[in-house]
Amino acid sequence: MPSVAAFVDTAFRLFVVAELTAKYVALCALVIGMMGYWTTKSNARRSLRFRGMIVGACAALVAIFGLAAFYDLVAYV
Repeated sequence: MPSVAAFVDTAFRLFVVAELTAKYVALCALVIGMMGYWTTKSNARRSLRFRGMIVGACAALVAIFGLAAFYDLVAYV
């Protein structure tokens, strides 16, 4: 029968994989949003779309770092 330590280790490994994947996806969205926003000339709708992508990617990064800090706090306790 698996022990508690095995479950915690597996959960931590899954968390690390999910965190790294989310960070890279958010960073890619941020870069694509910035490139799209800076290349938009007079199309206001396109500019708004890429600005939303930038804001969403920044919010995702803040959430990811906050969740990682919360997980570290729980692991410390």
